[in-house]
Amino acid sequence: MPVPPAEVPELHPLAERSTLLNKKFTDVPGLPALPERPGLLNEKFKVYSYDGGSQQNRVQYDVKHVLIPTLEPFHCSDRGSKFSLVLECAEDFTLTHFYVSGPGPRCTEPIRSGLVWVTDTPPEIEDLRKYDDLSSEELCEVVKGLRAVGTLDDDGLPEPCVYFTTGRESREAEVELSKWREGRYVVVKFLDTHFVEHKVNVDVGMVALIGHWGRHARHQAPYGPWMRRAVQQIWVHPKPMQSTFSMGGWVCDGRDFTGGCRSGFSDFHQTNVFTVRFHCSPSGFDLCEKCAFDPFLGRVTDASLRADLEALGNPSTCRLAVNRLRNQWRRHWLVTLPKYFEQGVLDVLVGSLQRSMEGSSARTEDDRPATQQRTQHSNAEPPQKGALR
Repeated sequence: MPVPPAEVPELHPLAERSTLLNKKFTDVPGLPALPERPGLLNEKFKVYSYDGGSQQNRVQYDVKHVLIPTLEPFHCSDRGSKFSLVLECAEDFTLTHFYVSGPGPRCTEPIRSGLVWVTDTPPEIEDLRKYDDLSSEELCEVVKGLRAVGTLDDDGLPEPCVYFTTGRESREAEVELSKWREGRYVVVKFLDTHFVEHKVNVDVGMVALIGHWGRHARHQAPYGPWMRRAVQQIWVHPKPMQSTFSMGGWVCDGRDFTGGCRSGFSDFHQTNVFTVRFHCSPSGFDLCEKCAFDPFLGRVTDASLRADLEALGNPSTCRLAVNRLRNQWRRHWLVTLPKYFEQGVLDVLVGSLQRSMEGSSARTEDDRPATQQRTQHSNAEPPQKGALR
């Protein structure tokens, strides 16, 4: 593989925007730094209430499946539509994006449209029914603040922050909130499906709640689409990688490059279904979120040098560190090898060898009585067997 140019690799627009925003807010006196890029919040949410049931009361179609960010398992409601789902979070959050999708083509009633609220307290389901008979145009006006449906004094329920409509072919929709919302509850009202004339039930594949932990609405800033992202880290992999989620075990391949995985993943099965994976299907190459957006991934820096030498001196990570050094030196050893020498890689190696030899000596001392017994036993054997031994 040709050696990449010496310049800093070009960042994906989302990564570049996030980096600039962090710098912008860090430079403002008295204002805390902007949190990292938005992440999937589903893991800490649970179903508080739902009035749609499940098809034939089957557990395999339960509404809790919508929080799992994969197309299966999915949710099939009982007969009807205009159901309200209330999700409760274990801690405060800030919602920046909302994503919803219908199941695959074998489902007949994929979700088409709906409303989303973010609140600090669980709402009364009856208060949500006043939105059932509004048209699409009227619902858009409500979300934009051009039309009022009741008041805060009437029922304590704020106006919805999202009105979504999924594509008929893609069966998905993502909305970046024009105003970030803080709270402890998310309310999703499933209004109708793409086959309104049927009105049989509502099928939902997944609901993705994206944002930050804590209350950070004052950091409002544009990020662009989140769910379907692509990155290209030319210093470690030549092809683009797409964001996805997986229920199978995977490991971040950033562990094999200088500095290791930025999320600390060093082996398989350290992730879960809620962990974003940037995947290259032709090669099977994977990166975690932090590695995918680190502009210095694969480049030797002071921080990566320290991380490599610490891993090299640790018996539990020594093998992984050696693999990193081998990959790095294969690519451009003439540039990077002197940097490792300057940071004392030889001293670290000598120390590791000394500890290894001391451990071997200790094991030899522990095994000596058994060795003596075997020697005595062998002396009692016939000369032919002794010679063979």
